Amino acid sequence: MAHDVSADDLTLPAINSLVQVSVSGGDSYRSRVEDAGDGLVTVAAPLDLPVTDIPELGTPLAVRWGAGARGRYVLTGPLVEILTGTPPRWVMRPDGPPRIEQTREFVRGGGDEPISVRRVSPPGETFDGRVVDVSEGGVRARFAECDLTPGEQIFVTLHLGEDIVGLEGTVLRTWEEEDDECRRHAVLVFQPHERDARVIRRYVLQHQLRMRNGRRNR
Repeated sequence: MAHDVSADDLTLPAINSLVQVSVSGGDSYRSRVEDAGDGLVTVAAPLDLPVTDIPELGTPLAVRWGAGARGRYVLTGPLVEILTGTPPRWVMRPDGPPRIEQTREFVRGGGDEPISVRRVSPPGETFDGRVVDVSEGGVRARFAECDLTPGEQIFVTLHLGEDIVGLEGTVLRTWEEEDDECRRHAVLVFQPHERDARVIRRYVLQHQLRMRNGRRNR
């Protein structure tokens, strides 16, 4: 379900912000905003888009980005220009203001898995910590040392059993827990490609099953 957001409530997505782009209502692909203004939004053509899915002018696009607890914003409109370069860029003309799209609650699970977080913008060091819980929409983690601040763009590496997942994301919030030796806590949000989302979902469900079986065997 989605509802309109007036222009007073929200401007277009910020340049360099991470977004998800879908073509003709199909699969979503990771992208980045290259330009926004004058009634147009320009995004980088997704690197993992199959050749068979490259759109023609006039093809409907949807651009989505996080709206915190409210869900995510979605902006729709036709592709009006393709710019060459590295990477190629798609120019979309929105057919209305952004809307809030309600997303289902993601199943959360796991705990104590290794996590590394590298600051991307502005560039910075890498912080190693442990997962508190994880879902396909984000992760809560704890660190002995960490000076991340809300709004920073990051790259997250999660070690989920035999799988390693790397994701671009954003710091949602941070706080301190005085009675925890890993006192720095953070919530990090991301919008994984479907392949990575499946890995996370599978791991969370397997973890929940192990926990239930462990309780039964006590």
